[in-house]
Amino acid sequence: MMQIPITKRLARLAAWEHAPKRLIAIALLICCALINPAAPIVAAQELDELSRKASQLEAELGKYNDNTPEAADVMVKLVDLYHSDARVFGLVRIGNRFVSAHTTDKRHHDVMLKTIDGLQGMSRNKDMLVACRQFVTRYPKSPKCSEVEQRLAEVLDRGTDKKAAAAAFHAIWKRQPNTDVGRTAAITAIKRYSSAGN
Repeated sequence: MMQIPITKRLARLAAWEHAPKRLIAIALLICCALINPAAPIVAAQELDELSRKASQLEAELGKYNDNTPEAADVMVKLVDLYHSDARVFGLVRIGNRFVSAHTTDKRHHDVMLKTIDGLQGMSRNKDMLVACRQFVTRYPKSPKCSEVEQRLAEVLDRGTDKKAAAAAFHAIWKRQPNTDVGRTAAITAIKRYSSAGN
């Protein structure tokens, strides 16, 4: 998961148009400034530098067709930048473009994982389910596949389709049968199958 300092998050919130959140963020930034006077200033300067770099990369990306290798390189830089700073809207937007345009690129695996992080951060559960299923189908031998299956099962479990959640937990158990995670998933799968009436 992505971790960013509290002052950086507050500086981003202070820039929002939504007035109540903006006022709260500004008040919290003032409190942080009283505790550590240099922290908000550093965070704001960092945020400006990241925004400037993202703008330059976005402008460069606009010069290329999405299917070109040059566009792929710029998209990967943008995905890395957005992921490192928890800018989920840009991450998902550029990540989805890369994933659909560059299916044979060696960086596809990593960009898909970062895009899944962004979708989870935005709580776009339906899109995340699709992305997780695509990842598991495309990269069944990946070491990250078990983590993606776990995330998929958790999202399904929060929904209403208990049979699909049970199948996802069952898949976790099949991948890791002799581990604590696998045994816990098997128990959860049995519970979900029982509650679904199967």
